Amino acid sequence: MADRTSFVYYVDWAKELLKYPDDLRLKIDDAVKRYVLYGEEPIDREVIYSMFGLMRTQLDRDNEKWNCTKQKRSDAGKKGMATRWADNKNNKCYQGITSVTDNVNGNEDVNDNDNVNVSSFLEDKAKKISFNFVSAAFSDVFATWLQYKRERGEQYTPAQAKAFYTRLTQLSCGDPTKAQQIVEQAMSGNYPNIVQLANTQNNADNHANHRPTPTENIRAAQEAHLRDLAEFIGAAKANGR
Repeated sequence: MADRTSFVYYVDWAKELLKYPDDLRLKIDDAVKRYVLYGEEPIDREVIYSMFGLMRTQLDRDNEKWNCTKQKRSDAGKKGMATRWADNKNNKCYQGITSVTDNVNGNEDVNDNDNVNVSSFLEDKAKKISFNFVSAAFSDVFATWLQYKRERGEQYTPAQAKAFYTRLTQLSCGDPTKAQQIVEQAMSGNYPNIVQLANTQNNADNHANHRPTPTENIRAAQEAHLRDLAEFIGAAKANGR
């Protein structure tokens, strides 16, 4: 994770860690930071048998998604650049592309007053347009919607694109699967904007098999770790350690 500048620290983690004693909570927090920054594995048994293991697993999943998205965007950028060099400048691929201001900084920011063709999400590497507010889990459905808008001959400013993303995550309650359903519903109805899922879809979701929430998973893992820790301490005392 050395080349990343940020990572996700989940609210569920914070809620559960607040139940731990202060000294153990600090140890776990430090272990998470050292794992993210340096790839260090903890050696403190209290940390090993705490919820750190579950946190590390989620950090690894997030890092894998980030690397996958980074590679996809890199490949798309290379492919788009090769196509532009090969095509004639009068090709339709060059028509309708509005100019943008390239701010030369590490974040590749964009002036919100500039109109950006909605296909720019697929060409962000070439145009220096940053959509870093889109999480890896929502990148595909976000690109699908921008492609749909492009085919309708419509445009977004960067601020409008961000507002759309915020509304999509709100309507979907942060669920990428539901977000895909919301976008597909709007596309099939030829809507200009996304709307809440139809009641039939909501009812189907409500009757779906219950899946444990992250909080339930963390609590179950925490209870299992605490049982293991109690057994370890008991065995150590019995052996006179």
